[in-house]
Amino acid sequence: MKFHKWSSNSKDMRQELPYETQEYHFDRDEEKVKTLGLIWNPKYDTFEFSVSDTTNNSEWTKSTILSHIARIFDPMGLLGPVIVTAKLFMKNIWLVKRDWDQPLLEDEIQNWKKFFFL
Repeated sequence: MKFHKWSSNSKDMRQELPYETQEYHFDRDEEKVKTLGLIWNPKYDTFEFSVSDTTNNSEWTKSTILSHIARIFDPMGLLGPVIVTAKLFMKNIWLVKRDWDQPLLEDEIQNWKKFFFL
């Protein structure tokens, strides 16, 4: 089996790998590697997470909040504290027995936006 699509932020490692087996060639500093739902920035050796917002301001309901939480993909568990915070927010909405399609109160919307759009 021939391996391919290698990536490394080490110049020494990249020089040892055949050019055609490398996924990205890092010609630019802003180049990022996307794999398995994660974004890796090799320049800073950091992972980035992206969650898209498809809801406009008038549609914040219990259903849309749960949909946003479910879109967070975290295969390595790095976002555990963030996901727990989001689920605690959802728990508070459950405790006030809000209906699935009932709009959230303005203070609930502001708290969610403060968390979600950090």
